[in-house]
Amino acid sequence: MAAPMELFCWAGGWGLPSVDPDCLAVLTYARFTGAPLRVHKVTNPWRSPSGCLPALKTKEEGVLSQMHQIITHLRKQQYNADSDLSARQGADTLAFVSLLEEKLLPVLIHTFWVDTKNYVEHTRKWYTEAIPFPLNFFLPNRMHKQHLERLQLIWGESCLEDEEELEKEMYREAQECLTLLSQRLGDQKFFFGDSPASLDAFVFSHLGPLLKAKLPNGKLQQHLKSLQNLCDFCSSILSLYFPWDGGDAPSSAPKTSASEGTESEEEPYKRRKQILSVLVGLAAMIGYAFLSGIVSIQRGPPGAAGPRPIALEEEEEEEEEDHGLSQPRGPSCFSLSRRLIASMAHLWAPSVPPYLLRKSSQDQRVGDLSDNLFMLASISFSRQPEAWFAVAVLHAEPCSELAMVMLRAFPTR
Repeated sequence: MAAPMELFCWAGGWGLPSVDPDCLAVLTYARFTGAPLRVHKVTNPWRSPSGCLPALKTKEEGVLSQMHQIITHLRKQQYNADSDLSARQGADTLAFVSLLEEKLLPVLIHTFWVDTKNYVEHTRKWYTEAIPFPLNFFLPNRMHKQHLERLQLIWGESCLEDEEELEKEMYREAQECLTLLSQRLGDQKFFFGDSPASLDAFVFSHLGPLLKAKLPNGKLQQHLKSLQNLCDFCSSILSLYFPWDGGDAPSSAPKTSASEGTESEEEPYKRRKQILSVLVGLAAMIGYAFLSGIVSIQRGPPGAAGPRPIALEEEEEEEEEDHGLSQPRGPSCFSLSRRLIASMAHLWAPSVPPYLLRKSSQDQRVGDLSDNLFMLASISFSRQPEAWFAVAVLHAEPCSELAMVMLRAFPTR
């Protein structure tokens, strides 16, 4: 029996199997078709083989990281939810999917990622609590920036001219889109009868987060809740295809089958390891501050007030700078930085995404290298506290004497 395909997607929340619309669309389509997927629900996109979510790891085509590419691949593997549709129904599917992406998707991005009240009190709060430390300090902000750029690409340059008027027009069109979907669904169980199709997966992935999230500012959410058949449509899919997969599974629910293979990120004593790692890192940084002379304790006879002891050190540093003796951040430091990257790859191979190592090998500046080392250390924060200290030193002073010593002390591949 062939090994099942592996799907990496965002974890569930808000009563949904996944909080991300693209991940939710792929999960729903796979449930509709019965595709044998081993699902890894994660809260760290760097655990994905492509560095983004969703991602499907296949034997035939490698790693697919776009929602439409994943669904197309499933169709090639004979898992096709639209096999019984007529030509006209297929054309309707394309038309409604385009309508969702053009009219509804921009409003969803604005509702969750641009609206200040919703973003601060709901979206950022959930991702900050879900993403593991210390990645939760910068990944939510990076995701926020990516969604802003995506929305600007959809709107074009007009979003900078009259944003308030554009927002009103956008929400009006989104409400019309929801009303049109409600009229098309009518009293049916699914959009094309009693059997689900790809359109049902796309619609559910857009409406589910909007319906289930507890938004402080829910202008469009209120309009959706007024359309009862769309609310029943979402509730029906959740109860039929995700009976115990909506975020936290109830205690009475049976365990997921081996083909699903949902991966949990909870590890015993995880919080204790993180606290100990933080303490070790703080102690290491304080030790570095004393060793490098940034902080010093001066002792002298009582009552004796002499000149500042560090004046001589300052004069020596100034003389070195005047005579051009200060150590440049040149090729030797750059090569040693690359050497530490190789060491990190050797030490943390099981937990470092391959794409991040490839990116590091292409960097041309010491600053870029140290930034990537900082990210590599963050990934394995609780596993190598002594390596975290070495990276912290390199990140602060790439060519300092202490950094050179630690760089040479690390094993190379």
